Amino acid sequence: MRANSYREVKEGDIVTVQEKKLPRQLWRLGKILRLIPGRDGAVISAVVKVKSRNGATEFKRPLSKTLPS
Repeated sequence: MRANSYREVKEGDIVTVQEKKLPRQLWRLGKILRLIPGRDGAVISAVVKVKSRNGATEFKRPLSKTLPS
């Protein structure tokens, strides 16, 4: 693992998505659909799919805002 990476992740991993203004027990679970590398090739963010009222929503989230589940 690289010194500046948060953890080794791969597509298909289930993560807890940190959300502002909500207590931790209300954060949603999501599935990593796609990893997004930075300029140096290290993965810095991911496209995460979460369940919502209208079905499923996909959004980009930095790895620092996700926690392994």
